[in-house]
This record gives sequence, C-alpha cells and structure tokens, in this order.
Amino acid sequence: MYNPLSACIKFHRVVGTLTMLAFTLFPGFSLSARQTSPQNYKILYSFGANGDGLEGGVIVSGNMIYGTTAFGDNYDNGEVFSVRTDGTGYTSLHVFSEVSNFDEGGTNSDGAIPFCTLVLGGSVLYGTTTGGGNASNGVVFAINVGGTGFRTLHNFTNGAGGAQPQAGLALAGGTLYGTTYTGGTGQCGTVFSISTNGTGFATLHNFAGTQTDGGAPTTSVIVAGGTVYGTSSGANTSSAGTVFSVNTNGTGFRTLHAFNSNDGDEPSGSLILSSNVLYGTTAYGGPLGQGSIFAITTNASSFTNLYDFPYDNAGASPMAGLTIVSNTLYGTTRYNSNNITGTIFSINVNGTGLTYLHYFGLANGDSGGPYSSMFLSGNTLYGTTYFGGSIGAGSIYTYPIPVPPTLAITSSGNKVILTWTNTGALYSLQSCTNLPLTSWTAVPNAPAAVFGANACTNSTSATAMFYRLQQ
Repeated sequence: MYNPLSACIKFHRVVGTLTMLAFTLFPGFSLSARQTSPQNYKILYSFGANGDGLEGGVIVSGNMIYGTTAFGDNYDNGEVFSVRTDGTGYTSLHVFSEVSNFDEGGTNSDGAIPFCTLVLGGSVLYGTTTGGGNASNGVVFAINVGGTGFRTLHNFTNGAGGAQPQAGLALAGGTLYGTTYTGGTGQCGTVFSISTNGTGFATLHNFAGTQTDGGAPTTSVIVAGGTVYGTSSGANTSSAGTVFSVNTNGTGFRTLHAFNSNDGDEPSGSLILSSNVLYGTTAYGGPLGQGSIFAITTNASSFTNLYDFPYDNAGASPMAGLTIVSNTLYGTTRYNSNNITGTIFSINVNGTGLTYLHYFGLANGDSGGPYSSMFLSGNTLYGTTYFGGSIGAGSIYTYPIPVPPTLAITSSGNKVILTWTNTGALYSLQSCTNLPLTSWTAVPNAPAAVFGANACTNSTSATAMFYRLQQ
C-alpha cells in the first residue's frame, strides 16, 4: 500500500568513518488516483433508534462526540445528541418539539430539522435549525453540553435577516457568524452575526443571486482575524456558486471567485484555511462534471483546481468540506458508479497523490452518503453518513490517520544501525546510492524487534547511501 509520507535518511562515508546527516519526511507524488485497503475504519454508532438523517457532522471534545440529527425521535424534527468516543452512552440532549400551523410552514418555540454541525464555546453548544421557530423559518439555539439550558437565541422571519439556515455557525470571541439559505432583501440568503447571548443580531450581507454575487449559501463560514470567509452554492439562482469574504462588521464584501461550471459548480462543503490559502470542494461541475477540489488565496490572486473527479469506479461529487493534516487534505465523496454510497479520500495540498482510503457500502452493515466534513481529534477522523449502519438510518464512523514512523540512523564501525518506530503497519526498508533518488532497492537484512521498535544493521562500501521506509 502506498504511503504518502516516506522517511528518507542519508549517511556519508568519510575517511573510513560514518558521518550522520539530517533526515526528512517528503511527500510522494503521482498523477493517478490510488486505492488502498481499509485501515481500521469502523462504524462507531448506528442511528435509527434515536434520530436519523445526519446532514451535519460531529465535533469532539475530550471523550465526547456532539452532533445533530435532522429527523427522527418523537416528532420527526431531529435532536441534539452526545455519545462517547468509544460509541457508548448515547444521550438525547434535546428533542425538537412538535410544530403546529402546518399551512404556514410549521411553528414551535425551539426550531425543527437541524442540518448543522454544532460549534462549542466553553461548555455551550451552538447551532441552527432550518425550520420551526415562531416564524417557521428556523432559529439559532444554544444548549449546555449536559443537555440543560436549551434556549432560542434568534428566530428567523424571512425578512431582511434571512431565513432557513442550512449550515452551522462559526464562533469568534463572543460572536456567532452564519448564513441563511434564503430570505434577505434579495431572497437569496444572507450572512449574519449574533452575540452568544442572543443580542446584537446583524445582517452582514444580502446575496443578490447573480452570477458574480452568488446566493443560497449552504455551508458554515470560517472567521480569521476580522474577516469572514464562505461559499454560496448558487442553487436556484443564475450563479454556479462563489467564494466570498466580508469583514466581521459587514463592510468590504468581496466575491473572491465566481464558479463557471467548467471550474466547478455548487460548492457544498465548508472552507478550511491554511496560511493564506482556502481549500474547498464543489459537488458538481469541472471538466468531468463530477465535482472538484480547489484552492484559492485569501486575496484572490490565485485560484487552482487541484483535482477534478471522474465518474468511474472511484468517487464523485464531494458534498462535504475538507480536513487538513500537515500537507494532506482528507475528504469524502457522495457516491461512485458501483454502489452510490461514497468514499473517503486523501490528496496532497498541491493536488497530487489522490488516494481512496475507504469505499462505503451498504452491505454487511456499512453506511454511505457522507454529507459533512470530518472532524480530526488526535490521529482519528470522525464523520457521519446519512444512511446505512446496522439499522439503516445513518452512522458515526471513525478512520484513523496512518502515522508515518520515524527513521533514525547510528554508526557502528563500518556498519549502520537503522531503527524506526513500530506503528502497527508493515514497512520495507529500502536504499539508494545516487541522486536523484529513483533506483530504490530493498535492504535484504530482516529487521529485529527491539523494545517496541524495529532495528536493522546494514553494511555498505558505497561513499553515500540513502534510506527510506516504504509501505
């Protein structure tokens, strides 16, 4: 199995002695997608008995996972839940109440049908619902992590403040930032802010639904410094979607990129920021029509399509955003041509080395339909699926990120002793004598286990030798 990080270390022979030089980790490059076997992917919890329809993702704090279901429970309006990271102790923290006045869209006091991923501030969870509330257009809510103190912070009215938020919130200081799918002066959605105590609601931008301004945002925003970054999907408008920024005080709105279908269509996943580069996905469009991964600088000086998904036996149509770990992006696709249930993938930040890590499938209790970004806690990714699992109503799954071993070298006379940490995966030790590093050969000596590590003694008459571990 290919490992995107291979440890490389070099030694030089100088007048009969060995001089140790520095070692580094370097990324592997390839222009074609690769497939790997599952690495301890598992379903942590299956829904059905408590809620179903996970449109949002989960967050992890300590040994607890928090999230929302859009449907299920007593009134089929969803709930806020917690579950331990070992899959035990599922708790319904709040069940959204029954709605009345169906002719007016359904009203209640606490909202209904949350599509959001929650955000945690201290011991309080914040989120949105797309329906319910006193005007049937959704709410912003808060609830303590133990399930007490549920409160509605804001009711959307389909006026200038927007309506029907379909995304979660971003928290910066004591202020929450979010988007609405519709409403506002142009009826194409808004960007808004509100204090965590429910005061000071403000509309930062009203989308016009044009090709350049965008509309119908469905993703959470991110906040960096004094700037809010996000995407609009362009659904039901003349736009193919946009990447935008706006100051936290509502000034300086700017469309950083307007998609034209050829470079992507309908960005449906939240952005992530690394240094001055924003990374995201589009669910559709691109040269092959099946969605794309893109990167854009925060000042809009550079936009790059990192990868265009084909419609083949691999994955297509990423509905979720990305998670970044070092120089690797992790994400999901919604379906592939074999089983329409999706994949987990990784790709280098420069667009090379796309690898499919897991294929979702409904057989044998697996799940499918990942619609939200994965959450990284430690070396484990936590994600959700809309359907599947043992009951068929969606799941929480985990996928551990492989941690590359550390390769070290010491000299012993005319020999070198190479050691590397035992990560539980099988690696082969390879050597190369010349630059560029193209002709690698396996070191014939079998490693020995020494205090939980692998050790290999090797002798050579070469003036220089490079070593690496390859999986």
